[in-house]
Amino acid sequence: MEAVSWLCVAAAVPFGAFGFVRWHGMPFERMIGVYIRSRLVLNRPLFFRPDNPLRQAVQTNSTKKGILTQATA
Repeated sequence: MEAVSWLCVAAAVPFGAFGFVRWHGMPFERMIGVYIRSRLVLNRPLFFRPDNPLRQAVQTNSTKKGILTQATA
């Protein structure tokens, strides 16, 4: 009987740990949704590409002025 209780505890530990796991700021519930959508619905891997609004603003502003920076050249 004691072995069954330890098996129950061992089976519950991963689900308890999911409350502390975050991937790109998403809780576990959203991670599962993203995984299902990327693997089953879209049938391709999903890559994380961070946005850099400052870089986009600088590039937009520099192209309007006709200035080329090293990052765009």
